Amino acid sequence: MSDSSPGQFIDLLKHHQTYKTYVAAKIRFKTVDKAWLYSFLQEDGLSVILNTLNALTKRKNLHMTDALVQLECVSLLKTVLNSRAGLEFLLEREDYSDHFAHSLITKNVMVKKQILELLSASVTTHSEATTWH
Repeated sequence: MSDSSPGQFIDLLKHHQTYKTYVAAKIRFKTVDKAWLYSFLQEDGLSVILNTLNALTKRKNLHMTDALVQLECVSLLKTVLNSRAGLEFLLEREDYSDHFAHSLITKNVMVKKQILELLSASVTTHSEATTWH
């Protein structure tokens, strides 16, 4: 996973939606360069993470492993959005607000809390950035 292209990485996230995959992804994202991250975002990688999160929120019978994957999806989102490129990418696309809204449907209170914190931080950061320009 450490030398995967953004496209290969996206395929891995699509087809191996496990706790282990998302933990490894979070570790990988802490070391990628801006060009790699930008390619990941352009190839719809953020949608893959959000779609996984939303698919898990729709399950009627959520298992413990599903709840752990949800938490790791949110953690990976935080890692991506902690970068300037990730945050700007999110804020430039209105369709992602629907993805986030759907993720709040989950019964997992920890996931809801983290999504709300993430959205709040994104809005605050965006407001501060536009105030200073």
